[in-house]
Amino acid sequence: RKKNSTTFLHSKNSVNKKTKTFIQLKVTEVIKSIIRNILYWPDASFLWFFKNKHQFNQIMEDVKPDVIFSSSTPHTCHLIGSYLARKHNVPWVAEFRDLWSQNNVWQRMFPLNCCEAWVEKKVLQPAKLLVTVSETLKDDLIQLHKKDVVKVMNGFCLTQWSPDKFLDYERNKKDEFVIRYTGKLYDGRRCPQLLFDAL
Repeated sequence: RKKNSTTFLHSKNSVNKKTKTFIQLKVTEVIKSIIRNILYWPDASFLWFFKNKHQFNQIMEDVKPDVIFSSSTPHTCHLIGSYLARKHNVPWVAEFRDLWSQNNVWQRMFPLNCCEAWVEKKVLQPAKLLVTVSETLKDDLIQLHKKDVVKVMNGFCLTQWSPDKFLDYERNKKDEFVIRYTGKLYDGRRCPQLLFDAL
C-alpha cells in the first residue's frame, strides 16, 4: 500500500509539473505576442532603422544610386526605403516576398490590425513600383495601394550555373517527375494533404 501511495504521489507531482510548465509556456507566448503587437512596428527589426540612419544616408551620398530597391520581410526594409526615397528624392521600388498588413499567416490583434494597413500605405506612398511573387499577392497589393505592381516569380535559371554543374545535372537527371516545395508549412494554413490525396 505504501508503494502504491508513493507511485500515486510521484505521478501526481509529474502531472502538476507538466501542467505548470505548459501554463508557463502559454503565458510566455501571450507576453511575447503582446510585445510584438504593441511595440514592434512594423516588425522586430525596427531598431535597425533608427540605429543606422546615419550609415544609410552616408551610403546614399557615396554611391548616389539611380534607384532604391527594398525587399521584405522584414518590412523595416521598406521603412528604410521610404525614408531614403523621400530624403534623397530617388525613385524607389519595393518588393514584397510576403505581404505586410494583408498577411494571412500573422496579423496584429484588434484594434491595432485596423491601423496596420494605414501605416503600410503611408510608408509605401513614395514607392514608384511594387514587386511581388504571385498573381494573388499582386492583386492584393493593387487593391490596397492603387499602384503598378509587377509579378516576378521565385525560381532560378539552370543556364546561370557553372558549365560543370549544369552538365553534371543533365547526366544524372532521372526520368521522373519531381515536386519540390521549398517554403514553410504553417499549421492549419498550408497543408499538403490535398496534393497527397490526389497523388
